[in-house]
Amino acid sequence: MSVGSYFITDPYYTSALGIPPMLNSKSIMENFLNYLRSINAAKATIVAGPNGKFITVLYKEGVEPGPNAFPIGKKSQNGTLSAFNALHTEDGKVIATINEYEDLESVTL
Repeated sequence: MSVGSYFITDPYYTSALGIPPMLNSKSIMENFLNYLRSINAAKATIVAGPNGKFITVLYKEGVEPGPNAFPIGKKSQNGTLSAFNALHTEDGKVIATINEYEDLESVTL
């Protein structure tokens, strides 16, 4: 099982983000603010909701907007924007987390 597939069945992490999957284990994690810059985000805000915190994003004027909300991992709810990493799951979702993940073993079936 790869790292990205840990969250695929958890409804807390599902949304239609439209980002292509990143299957290379070395590229699964990146700094969240660097990721937001790469998709032309202009502003990010942590919002507290009834099911936990998430990050909303506004985009620079004149660019094609991407996802407008990103879930924050359940164990990362007290993180800050500068501390988050962007975890790219195999199904194309991006989750903000303060944890670091890496593939330890993978088997192709």
